Amino acid sequence: MKEKKRKQSFPERFKETHICHRLGEEVWINDKAKEHHDEIVEKIAKQSQSNVTNPRSEVQISIDVPGKRSGYLKGYGIRTSTYATQSQAVPNSEVAALKQVMADQGKPIANYGKKFKNMMLFMATKFGIDPATFPELISSSENGEDTLIAHQDGTSTFNEG
Repeated sequence: MKEKKRKQSFPERFKETHICHRLGEEVWINDKAKEHHDEIVEKIAKQSQSNVTNPRSEVQISIDVPGKRSGYLKGYGIRTSTYATQSQAVPNSEVAALKQVMADQGKPIANYGKKFKNMMLFMATKFGIDPATFPELISSSENGEDTLIAHQDGTSTFNEG
């Protein structure tokens, strides 16, 4: 049965890549590498203390100690970006055009809705049904909608607001 490999911490990986095994001994490739490793381990240990108010992540410490180079992390090789980037800064022209088409279609659709309400009120009046039985169809002229005016002779006219 295979064991799952756990992801190495940065200090472990740094040590693994900066030590040579000579005659059964572990020898640092240079003094600077050992100093960096010790500083990284020390800073990570300090971050776990309870008195630290704004702890830094292992990634942040690994950048601060050895120094940062664009796209490269000393002792860790090329690293992937940990920061989110905006994939599309400028809106697509096709999306903008479609949004405009939708906005333009909104007004005619609303007008058709008003006309349908008026037609229903007209039909109700023509067939002797009291329009008050359909309160959702009765509109007021105060809000600018079309209104239906019923006459005594059974005819109706539309008053567009």
